[in-house]
Amino acid sequence: MKIDRRFFLGCIGALFANKAAAEIFPGPITSWSKTAKVPKISETAYVSANSSVIGDVYIGDNVYIAPGASIRGDEGVPIYIGSGANIQDGVVIHALKDKFVMIEGKKYAVYIGKDVCCAHGAIIHGPCAIGDGSFIGFNSTVFKAIVGKNCAVLHHSLVTNNVKLPDNKCVPSGTVIDSQHLASTLGNITEDIIELKKEVVAVNKEFAAGY
Repeated sequence: MKIDRRFFLGCIGALFANKAAAEIFPGPITSWSKTAKVPKISETAYVSANSSVIGDVYIGDNVYIAPGASIRGDEGVPIYIGSGANIQDGVVIHALKDKFVMIEGKKYAVYIGKDVCCAHGAIIHGPCAIGDGSFIGFNSTVFKAIVGKNCAVLHHSLVTNNVKLPDNKCVPSGTVIDSQHLASTLGNITEDIIELKKEVVAVNKEFAAGY
């Protein structure tokens, strides 16, 4: 039996007609922000229903924002999310006001590089930066820290206290890195985690294009 494509698409449209839209709002006017900053989102990015993007936030090309993510550029600003990154379900991105990291001569409250994976439930709280190609695992937190390029902060870990992780380092699951000495003891990321990162990035880029 053949089904008319227009009829099928109409049924699908009706099914999802009441789907909650993503909450994309200007930031509030406050004592530290005299204008209501509006998110800047690439046309090739996808922001899922039931996620929230507020204020001075930049979202680059082919970024996937999953349901339940909260990206609040209302206190510490700006927040930058580079091309090809994925912000998975339940991730929180926020920052302290008037606190910054410097990336290529520019100030950011939160800087997330290209092809970064922020996995389910991660907290990315500025001032902080995450370098290109890095992976932040389930329920891990980065706060007041700089994570280098191609790093992995595995599940249920914490990186904080002005630590700077060198490129290509791996924080084991359940580890607290709160001093530069501890950061210096970390081993390099392994090939299996590198391959996992590549797969996660590829899948989420398809989500950005396909939804």
